[in-house]
Amino acid sequence: MLDHDSNAGCAEANLFPVENIVWPTGTAPPGTYTVRVNFYKQCDPAQPASPFMLRTIVDGVRTDFSATATTPDSSCGSCGTGGVGCTCIDVTSFTR
Repeated sequence: MLDHDSNAGCAEANLFPVENIVWPTGTAPPGTYTVRVNFYKQCDPAQPASPFMLRTIVDGVRTDFSATATTPDSSCGSCGTGGVGCTCIDVTSFTR
């Protein structure tokens, strides 16, 4: 469940956006999960790249990842499920 789509449509842009995707404890379906970041749209032309920090907590183990997204790609849709040539960043994957 995505709790909040921060900076959606660039209205009232937040300089430190936070989004969380969670399942209540013990309810995530088994399978392989790929965690991707989609730099969907560049809201500020003066900031051509967007640094991000991504955190996973899997079975109580916390892992942090940092990188920078540099190519806005609104054609990506749901980050790889319909956009041709998507530039989503595959950050990590794990199996439960």
